[in-house]
Amino acid sequence: MLKLAGELVGFPRHLTQHSGGFVIARDRLDEIAPIMNAAMEDRTIVEWDKDDLDALGILKIDVLALGMLTAMRRASSCSKPITASG
Repeated sequence: MLKLAGELVGFPRHLTQHSGGFVIARDRLDEIAPIMNAAMEDRTIVEWDKDDLDALGILKIDVLALGMLTAMRRASSCSKPITASG
């Protein structure tokens, strides 16, 4: 039992997902990180945790307050889309 417990040291206690989490990267995320389909249609999950993403310089943001999500929606509707061509 102690050997098995020792093998589990360092593993995450649980993996979670929530609608207020997102990742921002300079390049296409699907080309630099493993992504899987979520249970909800049209949703995906990055398979790396925040520490893995941080080590690669990829920004992970967890926004849990509905007020903040509303503020972000309003801000994005005021900004000009950025395209690959500039």
